[in-house]
Amino acid sequence: MKHDITEMRFYHIHDKDNGNAIVGTVCLVKGNDTNNYTWSRGISICSMDDRFDKRKGRSVALARARRANGTCKDSDPILVPFKRNWNVRDAAKRFQAAAQKYYGLHSASKSKYDAVPTAYERNMLED
Repeated sequence: MKHDITEMRFYHIHDKDNGNAIVGTVCLVKGNDTNNYTWSRGISICSMDDRFDKRKGRSVALARARRANGTCKDSDPILVPFKRNWNVRDAAKRFQAAAQKYYGLHSASKSKYDAVPTAYERNMLED
């Protein structure tokens, strides 16, 4: 069941242990369904071979948040077992480490339905 999106917010994950490099983009969307609302989260991870592109990162993260909101389920695991492209796997590990350490974000998937906002996200949403 698709929920109407009433609010969206973006933020970037910085790897503060590695020159403050941006390693990913997170999008939160608020979906309304009658009297209830849910947050969905979309994540875009920047490959270590790529230059950071704000527009592309936001576009991918928003598409994943919308997919979670529209399908009402999680998808796209962040770490796929036996991934043969080590640059992709290393970028995912770097993203997860920075997201957990500095933003309190523990996510196994790039599209998360009914996401509980972290303390960092709650502070951001209050602004």
